[in-house]
Amino acid sequence: QIDPLLTGVGRIQGIAQRDLTGIFVPTLQVTTPQMDLNATLTQGTSGGSGTFHFTLNNIGLVADGITGPATAVGRADQNANGDWAILADVTAPGATLNADVTVASETNEVSGALQADINNLAAYRPLIGQPVSGGVRANVQGSLLPDFSAFSANIALTTRNLGIGSPTADLLLRGAGSLDLTASRTTNGIRISNLAARTNNVTLDGRLDASDDGTSSGQFNARLRDVGLFIERDLEPVAFD
Repeated sequence: QIDPLLTGVGRIQGIAQRDLTGIFVPTLQVTTPQMDLNATLTQGTSGGSGTFHFTLNNIGLVADGITGPATAVGRADQNANGDWAILADVTAPGATLNADVTVASETNEVSGALQADINNLAAYRPLIGQPVSGGVRANVQGSLLPDFSAFSANIALTTRNLGIGSPTADLLLRGAGSLDLTASRTTNGIRISNLAARTNNVTLDGRLDASDDGTSSGQFNARLRDVGLFIERDLEPVAFD
């Protein structure tokens, strides 16, 4: 995936210094006909910091089937304990991603918040591998260990005319929708302590405990506004517990 970015005549230019206090890179620039990268770095005994600004003329070079420019801009700061605080803003065709996370030096635990907006999922079908459509906004707050041995997350999604390529499911998902989910990894398994999904046609509330020994228990309440969506009759709402 890297070679297509380096095709053609390119230029690498930078300044680097090292002394008793650490390493200082006030400028680093990598330019090819396909991309442009500007970065800085300061690394000392009490921490460090760095910035980056990356522009890709066509994301299709690294993501087949998607066309358009992409950018990534951000900074990272390291404290005296070695923890990194990272801020990043990413743009792609019809989509944005904002990240504000911390990486702990001792455990590599990642914690913080992510926000993603995709105006048209259909543009990302080749990447997702499913016939999705519609728009989605996601907000995620939580923490995660790299091996997934521990995690906790609060997820809030809003959707607009979401489609997954299934006529039956798409009827339930059309219009405005939302999903709120609270999940965590416990000592015994995975717990979903809150699940609340809403669309114009269906509501779902529930919880689930899935143990590592293979046993699971949970509760859900679902309500379909109109079963006539499927049997072409005007009937009363149906609820399931």
